Amino acid sequence: MHQSQEFPDIIGAFLHRTHAKYLLSGRCINPSIFHISRIAATSSIDCQTFIDRLQRNSLGRRTHHLFKCIFIGRAAFDVFRIILSERLICLLYRFKGFIFSIMERIDLLFAIRQIKYEVGEENCCYIHLTLVPYIETANELKTKPTQHSVKELHELGIIPNIIMLRTEHPIDDQTREKLANFCNVDPAHIIQNLNARSIYEVPLQLEKEGLGKAVCTALGIKKGPADLSEWTRVVERFNNPEKNIKIALVGKYVALHDAYLSVVESLIHGGIENLASIDIDWVSSEDLTDDEATENRLKDADAVIVPGGFGGRGIEGMVNTAKYCRTHNVPYFGICLGMQIVCIEYARNVLGFADANSTEMEPETTHPVIDLMPDQNGKILGGTLRLGKFECSVAPETKTAQAYGSKTIWERHRHRYEFNNVYREDFKKGGLIIAGVNPERDLVEIVEVPGHQWMVGVQFHPEFKSRPNKAGPLFREFVRAACENKENKKNKN
Repeated sequence: MHQSQEFPDIIGAFLHRTHAKYLLSGRCINPSIFHISRIAATSSIDCQTFIDRLQRNSLGRRTHHLFKCIFIGRAAFDVFRIILSERLICLLYRFKGFIFSIMERIDLLFAIRQIKYEVGEENCCYIHLTLVPYIETANELKTKPTQHSVKELHELGIIPNIIMLRTEHPIDDQTREKLANFCNVDPAHIIQNLNARSIYEVPLQLEKEGLGKAVCTALGIKKGPADLSEWTRVVERFNNPEKNIKIALVGKYVALHDAYLSVVESLIHGGIENLASIDIDWVSSEDLTDDEATENRLKDADAVIVPGGFGGRGIEGMVNTAKYCRTHNVPYFGICLGMQIVCIEYARNVLGFADANSTEMEPETTHPVIDLMPDQNGKILGGTLRLGKFECSVAPETKTAQAYGSKTIWERHRHRYEFNNVYREDFKKGGLIIAGVNPERDLVEIVEVPGHQWMVGVQFHPEFKSRPNKAGPLFREFVRAACENKENKKNKN
């Protein structure tokens, strides 16, 4: 088997440039567009061919298996082994789970077993996560599923160093000792993972239970107590907000909240920075059929966010949303498609281009203010996305410049259509602020509506870089604008 030296970079590109949520048995799940595709090897191709296909997909070129499901074959074993050995990924694998049959997951399990002997026992730590069900009528926690799954792992040659128990009720010492004896694990390495008030408390709980110490012991690492002071501050601010705001999320996939998971989490990060709790009002853009319906649905919101999406469904409702926010001075944050919506609405109702649209939604529009780049025209669907991190020069004295505090920023992208530069001067003459441009290709990245308390649209995806302890600058400022808008409404009343 040919082991490419560039493979670690390929995996990094795949994870970071396609924004994959999971990489399990070649399954790539992109949470931002609710589209699932599989990238997998079959018995008819070798490992290097699989790697080449993975690389082409990660770089945004033509995807070989576009919109198709192809099941895992034997060649994938070598790929998984490279991923594990050359990247030294810390892997927590739930034996019973996700969606794999025994034949689909066997290659991954073989790779997990073999990695211990490739990197050395002292450099490998197996963590096995299981569910401990509680039988209410018997008032008893059942450990038999855990014992059985550990037995199956032993048969495959995988011996867990640590067992994590997902449970709704505390694990007593007797249960811990029983599991340690039957599963051949140190009692100190039986870690309970209790329900928490929020996901942000889980790292603190696991540290308190001794997970960090158990991992260091298994790997022979001599370290003192973990410094979680910064994370503790995040949890304290999250649990003790001083105000509450309501943000309307207008989109076409709102029936599946996970489609916007990264955006919602980033709003929460902005709330942590501003000591504000966030209530999300999920609004289907298809319900916003006219100005009256839009105002009635959004009038209680302190701010509105329109995230990304693909296709023409629900677009007119988003345009109505942008018009409502612009004319009623309601804070608006448009991401990717949401930024394009700002341009379409502004062109129609300020510049007077009545049929202004994106060629994605209306190919025959006479005012294509959003269009494909010239080098994309005529290409098939696969491989035409602009993916990854790109530079953006920020105009001074703009809300974006105030948020970032920098003239140059780097943000991650995932889109196909762009602001049409043919109309840039028309927009500028009409007052729209071009707040950010990609200097390499002169592409408009950020627009702001003048005279508005906060109406910003960005072509990139700032949610991909936001963190609980370091909120994305635009999310931080958007939440701040929402808080100020709520306070202003209260003072008026």
